Amino acid sequence: MAETEIALKTIRNRYPGTDTGTEIMQAAHLLGMSSEEFKKENFGGALYLAIQAASVINSAKGRLVVRETSELQPGEVPFAAPLSLTVGKVSNLRQGPGFQYPVVGTLLPEALLTGFARKGEWVRVSDENGLSGWVYQGLVTGQ
Repeated sequence: MAETEIALKTIRNRYPGTDTGTEIMQAAHLLGMSSEEFKKENFGGALYLAIQAASVINSAKGRLVVRETSELQPGEVPFAAPLSLTVGKVSNLRQGPGFQYPVVGTLLPEALLTGFARKGEWVRVSDENGLSGWVYQGLVTGQ
């Protein structure tokens, strides 16, 4: 529950004005219900509701990150929900979906990423430190 509360607070702080978004309101409601079940010592119910809230938050986060980083490019397809990805080998993180774009960072093997959209064979990602860009899909695997 605590992790979900932190995720909700992080989204509210990072994306002001999202409190009125349907997904954010739904996540807050689920989290409130989770707290009530925890007080009743219904720990299984509390955990279930917290997991549901986390799922809604992750879905909202994916759309917010894509919106924040830029408008969708022609041909870019956002994922329905963010994907957990792992880097397979040392990889370049690029500014755009193609080898012609400048490198904005280097990704090390086993680094954890979140994928938000794809365009052709490229995936728009963000790492745990907030660095975002594009990586060739053959260099990452789903968890």
